[in-house]
Amino acid sequence: MKKIYSDCKVYGPYVNREGRDFMFIVYPDGKRESTQLSRYAMERRLNRKLTNREEVHHKDKNFNNNRYSNLEIVDATEHRKSHVTRRPGKYLFCHTCGLIFWVTGKQLHGRGRNKSGFNFCSRKCSGIFTRIEQIKQGKINLRIG
Repeated sequence: MKKIYSDCKVYGPYVNREGRDFMFIVYPDGKRESTQLSRYAMERRLNRKLTNREEVHHKDKNFNNNRYSNLEIVDATEHRKSHVTRRPGKYLFCHTCGLIFWVTGKQLHGRGRNKSGFNFCSRKCSGIFTRIEQIKQGKINLRIG
């Protein structure tokens, strides 16, 4: 049985900008590719290319520790989920209606404060606040009757 990469020229390991080790592979047909050292090592160990759905996980979270005992193959989606940092949510006070409402960490992270600097529980409350401010500033004339 032929070993994977046996007919290729392999250069490295080199260190990229992120500090990760990677290999540079030149195939007999001239095609070139670079791959992380951990991925290259697992492919050599298994004697097959890893699929796009497979990623190499470093058990001790030190990406420079490429010992086989520290590496495992995991599903790409699950691997990315395991590395996501969870942001804590918090309670906020609606400036218009006085309601105390919960915002998840994900909502809080993407939540830019509006020009007024206040938080609102809904778009309706935000609109009411904006309307009141426009009336106070004389930008809107009230017609009665």
